[in-house]
Amino acid sequence: MKTIYFLIIFIFTLQIHSTVHAYQHPLAILWKILNDQINEYLEREDVLATKEALVSAIMEIIGEESFGGIYVDIKANKLIANINNPALENSPLLNPYRDILLFNIVDRSLGELKVQFDQDVEDAKRRNVTNSYIYIDVETNNVILRPNLPPDLNTQPFGPRKHVPMRPRQVKPEVLAGDGILNRDNRKQNEVVGKTCSIGFYARGKKRHIRGHDPYYIITARSCYFNDPNLVNKLFLRSWGTFPKVKDLKSIGAIDPPNYTIPYDFITARWTSYSFEASPGIRNTDNPRYPNLYITDAKPAIIVGGHICHSGFGTHVTCGNIKALTAIYLNEDGSSSEGLIITDMNTRDGDIGGAIFFYKSTETHHVDLCGIQVTSVHAYQHPLAILWKILNDQINEYLEREDVLATKEALVSAIMEIIGEESFGGIYVDIKANKLIANINNPALENSPLLNPYRDILLFNIVDRSLGELKVQFDQDVEDAKRRNVTNSYIYIDVETNNVILRPNLPPDLNTQPFGPRKHVPMRPRQVKPEVLAGDGILNRDNRKQNEVVGKTCSIGFYARGKKRHIRGHDPYYIITARSCYFNDPNLVNKLFLRSWGTFPKVKDLKSIGAIDPPNYTIPYDFITARWTSYSFEASPGIRNTDNPRYPNLYITDAKPATIVGGHICHSGFGTRVTCGNIKALTAIYLNEDGSSSEGSDMNTHDDDIGGTVFFYKSTETHHVDLCGIQVTSGSNIAAVLPSNIILQNTNNLTLYTIY
Repeated sequence: MKTIYFLIIFIFTLQIHSTVHAYQHPLAILWKILNDQINEYLEREDVLATKEALVSAIMEIIGEESFGGIYVDIKANKLIANINNPALENSPLLNPYRDILLFNIVDRSLGELKVQFDQDVEDAKRRNVTNSYIYIDVETNNVILRPNLPPDLNTQPFGPRKHVPMRPRQVKPEVLAGDGILNRDNRKQNEVVGKTCSIGFYARGKKRHIRGHDPYYIITARSCYFNDPNLVNKLFLRSWGTFPKVKDLKSIGAIDPPNYTIPYDFITARWTSYSFEASPGIRNTDNPRYPNLYITDAKPAIIVGGHICHSGFGTHVTCGNIKALTAIYLNEDGSSSEGLIITDMNTRDGDIGGAIFFYKSTETHHVDLCGIQVTSVHAYQHPLAILWKILNDQINEYLEREDVLATKEALVSAIMEIIGEESFGGIYVDIKANKLIANINNPALENSPLLNPYRDILLFNIVDRSLGELKVQFDQDVEDAKRRNVTNSYIYIDVETNNVILRPNLPPDLNTQPFGPRKHVPMRPRQVKPEVLAGDGILNRDNRKQNEVVGKTCSIGFYARGKKRHIRGHDPYYIITARSCYFNDPNLVNKLFLRSWGTFPKVKDLKSIGAIDPPNYTIPYDFITARWTSYSFEASPGIRNTDNPRYPNLYITDAKPATIVGGHICHSGFGTRVTCGNIKALTAIYLNEDGSSSEGSDMNTHDDDIGGTVFFYKSTETHHVDLCGIQVTSGSNIAAVLPSNIILQNTNNLTLYTIY
């Protein structure tokens, strides 16, 4: 039996859409806390909201002309009151609230801000300002005029996703708030084009329907309406992550003509479906425990700094903070939308119209409705910030910390093997704590003077087995698993748990491939040909089906260059990707076509870029090479990173192996874009279904990420990265990475193509 050796890497990230998905609640992401801390923070928020109302009332009594508004800091558990007269701090009326009250000296009172707000609105209308917000920002003590810039990226998810099944008692499938709706352009009979929005909530008519029940109405944003007499404005269901064909479209509603005499951005649509059931719930399918949330009440937003969440087709369920309670939006047609609140939620165009709500508790599926979303905006969060639960501007500090820990880990490991190899159980890093954790089964090792230079960063964990014993068990378990014909499973040494793990590669709970198209950052002007980068999607098409786009979608891992000169005088390029992207069938041609992130191309749009060389099945390494054949595109020594508006391309300058358990590792692929995680094990094997074996890694990934690039960041202030290898499997909480050095050692005279 052939054996492949590579590393196992467990990557725990929120990527709001991934096949390997350890669910993280959107409030945990917002507040950078653990899931089990959320209820404590919700209770804290409720208390702060109550006290905010009381303190606001007191401030208006003791000095309304000096009071600049108030907002909450839930993380700090504080109320921050803006005042322009420091004497207000000493009022005895505020004594009951001293433990949670902070003061901020500002220039203007809330009354002055309101006067400026009205003046700025009139001035903006006079200057024909459009597509812009105007709002009172209490935190900055200012009135803000902010253009609604188009998002840098269109990141609607792509599907299909496997949703949690409908409850058995439902005869008809439910359609919930947050589900996608398509207002189709009916002039294009053979195409699915139009406006994709989301359902905000349902309302019932007070007048009885002819069939004896109350009529239902979909409430969504007015921008979902076609103000064109040639279009019928009929709504079709678009479930999360789907790209339906014309024959699959199901009509659920007909939009009533909007009332443009009122300054509020919403429309109503009469529910017309007898195939589906309108449900008073909110789609929350990413949460396996509560896939549906149910609206029990409605309440307004009352405190700046409080949490607020949304559900929509574009980004599913995300949360943010309330930034302003008084806002107006100036539309492109010269009208204005009023009665708005401003939040910093991460949303997309497909989310417009979707449900806005507040959580009561994570222990229930009951929520309070706030309203509907009427615009979208994207605040980029770096994948390492998501991984480490830190701010974007803290990442470089953590990368430097990781480099220092990696250097010291090598030194401490060498010392441990000198002073007690038979008692040393391995070592791993905790980057958040800035510590090395050494496993030992003899406490006396802690006292070695050789370790004195590392006491500030070194912790000890008493375990049962040494690393040598674990390696012996690993070999035994591999042989035993092969003898028992175990397949589709990983076996690896988990240093953190001091154990050898046999773990089935379970099918993912959710299939969440992203949906497109996305708006990519334009190619750099100096490029004559469009670039194709590592991480871009590739389709090995089933050529037997001439009129369909079917086959295997994978991702590009990296490019290699041949040492033998091409007939045209340049070095030939080769795409490196996973062997599972190959059709082992003589009837198929194994030609690769470009599939840009988020696209679902038609046959006529397919562009060939490579031809796969037949794999060498005599070597136990899961990769293939494909000769670059395109003259329309340029193979680039970069990595697709389009979600980052600052560095849409990353460039490979070198290759290095994974060396420390606990270190960061990242990937780029068609399925989940760029995500990051932690290295959890360096010794692993994967038992394939066909009886062969490979070695692997764990990451937040998707089937379509297979073959994609795996890399390390040097710094967030540069677009240069180090290549680790390619991803060769995906599954539930675990995936495999094959290092680039193993690949290049087993090819015929290929070298890594880097930027230098």
